Amino acid sequence: MKRVLSVLALLGVVLSASAVERVFIPLTPTEFSEGFNRASQIYKLKYRLPIWAAKAGKFSAVLAPGITVAVVGIDKGDAIDRITVTCKAVDGCQQGLIAAALAVDPEVDVKAFGSYMNKRFQGQLEGQSMQQNGIYYFVDAGKKLGGIEMIIEASDEE
Repeated sequence: MKRVLSVLALLGVVLSASAVERVFIPLTPTEFSEGFNRASQIYKLKYRLPIWAAKAGKFSAVLAPGITVAVVGIDKGDAIDRITVTCKAVDGCQQGLIAAALAVDPEVDVKAFGSYMNKRFQGQLEGQSMQQNGIYYFVDAGKKLGGIEMIIEASDEE
């Protein structure tokens, strides 16, 4: 009996130690799409998104030929797991990346974000993301990818 209790206690410790709490972007898909359109209007960018419903699931839109934005809403649509902007076409890609970053965080340092993007486009900062205000921005401009991809996720660090 003592042995069984020890095994159960050890199992409980292992399970609690391996439980990692995920952090999500505290926006609904609706708030993201509205924020994207607001940023596009303020900065006079040419892209707009349809207004997505605040529900769980995958949403995507083609901004222009070769430029796509995808969002994964979670729970009841009250948060976002990740946002991905994929560019197979280079023309106009930066506008989509900037609008997405501003939609997630209107306070993002646009100058620092632009500098990070440019360095990644030039092959610098290999494998590095930019973290600001609780959000990770990762831009991959690898030749294997055949274009540019940005992933936005919540950070568990402040």
